[in-house]
Amino acid sequence: MWRCHHKRRWRFRKRSQTISATFLRQKPYIESVIKYTGQGNTLVGSGTLQPSDGSYLSGFSVFLIPAEDREAGSDIYASELRSELTQAIQRYPGASLIVNTESSTGAGDPISIEITGSDIAELRQISAQVQDAIRQIPGSSDVRDNPGNLRADLQLLPNREELDFYGLSEDDLTTQARYYMSAVQVGDFAIGGNQEDIEIRLSTAWPSRNGAVGGPTRRDELGLIRFFGANPDQPVIPAGSVVTAVQGETALSITHSGGERTVKVLSKTAGDTTVGQILTAAEPKIAALQASWPAGYSYSFGGESAEQAETFGSAGQALGLAIFMVFAVLVLQLNSFRQPFIILLTIPLALIGTFFGSVSELTPKNRDNVIKLVCAASDLHFTVSHMTGQAG
Repeated sequence: MWRCHHKRRWRFRKRSQTISATFLRQKPYIESVIKYTGQGNTLVGSGTLQPSDGSYLSGFSVFLIPAEDREAGSDIYASELRSELTQAIQRYPGASLIVNTESSTGAGDPISIEITGSDIAELRQISAQVQDAIRQIPGSSDVRDNPGNLRADLQLLPNREELDFYGLSEDDLTTQARYYMSAVQVGDFAIGGNQEDIEIRLSTAWPSRNGAVGGPTRRDELGLIRFFGANPDQPVIPAGSVVTAVQGETALSITHSGGERTVKVLSKTAGDTTVGQILTAAEPKIAALQASWPAGYSYSFGGESAEQAETFGSAGQALGLAIFMVFAVLVLQLNSFRQPFIILLTIPLALIGTFFGSVSELTPKNRDNVIKLVCAASDLHFTVSHMTGQAG
């Protein structure tokens, strides 16, 4: 998926047409391309809490030719496209790129660092520090956080002294503001039969809405708001007299974990770099950054590393149960407790070769090595069972 944000929309659309027509379609390993104008890719998620549609978005779905007809795997081509597209959008300041590949496991990004704390603004600053540290590690790509880019936010803060002067309580202010800012359901129109009732919504007729219901969409329309207070000398109150407008930015959504606010820093791997290698290089950097964080802020690793920890923990329990079951079967077959112990002692000796092979090849700890160990133990179990069957 190619996802781009840019304010100069006509130049952005022209550039996206160029990428679709000349860049992607010229690749011999691409079978077809679907372009989305005004929305992101709908087939593969980006992992961030961002709007899926908007005039500043453009997405592409790229379908490769069958695997037997191409020379490399999809991850190799995705890395190549990511590198070339990154160079293509560097001409547009503020544009961002996310390239995602379809996963059969649905695991999402392989690297996920969860930062927890109480203040979302502080979490955003810490997230930016962690992202900079991850980007400096060779092999990392598409580094971002899940809240994504901030959106414009306008807050109306009540002035307590002015509210008291005009005889307007905070509850009255909130109730009246709700009718100005949104479409309030005031009833239902019964049609009868099996048809659903029609909702009746009350809304202010804002010029920018062109007859549609909803709140104002332009800041200048806030000057048209009038509140009604209990002071007979000032029955109609301009909004600017009792509230102060504060312009700012906020995240689209705030995630929580264990009752605390969280921000996740996400990343992918590029080339032959593994998740373990990136996390090994990132952990001392993040630990050094944590020394300057305020009290109460911490981090933890998720993604593929958390899944591996869970997998290895379950595999250890299953291995212990399997050894006990093999021991029980051997006791019944040999009618002895000593001989099964002697036979089972060969399992650690058989695994020594597997461990030394992994170390000599400098292979990281992953699911492949676990499968090798299980296969080695399974072969040994089959051999022992076969021998005991012949002895019987």
